[in-house]
Amino acid sequence: MKNDIFFYMGIDVQISKGCSYFIIDKNAEIVDSGWAKEDTYLKTAHQQRSVALETSGGHLDNIAIGIDSPRMPLKIKREFYWNRRSNSWRPRRNNEKGHGRHCDVVVKSLKIANPQWTRLEKDCQEWMQLGFKIFEAMKDFDYVFEVFPSASYYMLNKDRDLKVKINFSGFSQGPKDMIDACVAAMTVYEFVHGRGSEVGGCDGLGTIILPRPIPETTHSELLEWPKNKQLRSLNHKTTDWHFMKKLKIEDIWNDLCDVFENETIIYSLVQKQPNRIVSFSNEGVEVMTHKSSPGSSLVPKEMFVKAVDYLIEYGKLSHSILTEDLRVMRSAFILAALSKLSYVEYERPYIFLKELSE
Repeated sequence: MKNDIFFYMGIDVQISKGCSYFIIDKNAEIVDSGWAKEDTYLKTAHQQRSVALETSGGHLDNIAIGIDSPRMPLKIKREFYWNRRSNSWRPRRNNEKGHGRHCDVVVKSLKIANPQWTRLEKDCQEWMQLGFKIFEAMKDFDYVFEVFPSASYYMLNKDRDLKVKINFSGFSQGPKDMIDACVAAMTVYEFVHGRGSEVGGCDGLGTIILPRPIPETTHSELLEWPKNKQLRSLNHKTTDWHFMKKLKIEDIWNDLCDVFENETIIYSLVQKQPNRIVSFSNEGVEVMTHKSSPGSSLVPKEMFVKAVDYLIEYGKLSHSILTEDLRVMRSAFILAALSKLSYVEYERPYIFLKELSE
């Protein structure tokens, strides 16, 4: 690809000043720079297109374009959030906004930069709306990328080898904006020459290219996008999902009380630590451990309620979900107790609902 590309164009998207653009050649020397601002977003977008066409001599395959804007809005609110501590995806909670695409999450999770968090189209800021128009205007060019200069600055912070030859034409209108356009062009330049990386895209909402590879230690699951079907299939362990939906917390609590009555000691699933059942009531269960001995401590019923609600809704539960997402203490005992139910099974690190029939 790089042998066919002669020009690299970076576009910084703005409303008030207009959109700065910066173009370099295959030797990383400036070809042109300037601003595009018309009375409508569509006209501004087509002005940028005209600049690209004029630079490339009308060819669609010899110029690579990097645009500092989301490629498209969200179609629905983001369904999954990344848990950095457990290196796993979890479903969005009701009180979470659901902003951002897969590529935004990757950039944020790797601590490369703070993304702009793409929204539903009706909620997108004006500069994003303009960005969508520019991407649409450039759609027939062969090489059009989404870039994020803030991420590029971070990745190139200690790089003393990468150089670009510029002049200062067009800088007075907005020096920082023109530098962003320059970095956008250089990001495309480095990516096309095989020195960068591309992240996101598994949600079908576009990728972000970066001027350098992401860390080799990046968790592979972060680079994939979980699908609702995958979370709810419970690793193919449950075929009758609606059975658990019909259960009520009191039904499950009664089943747990049967467990407490028949099991004097419940061992934790990983460390195999003993939890001795002292008593139980509608308030919760009194448990004695090595730490509490000779006394016992109450594990409130409310903690089981939170755990069971999540298990019914999503079909699986783990220590990290309990402690980090649900803020439930005594997670080791709660998981071990729930694993004793006839309709729950354990496969580290999760407990799952088993296959059941009515």
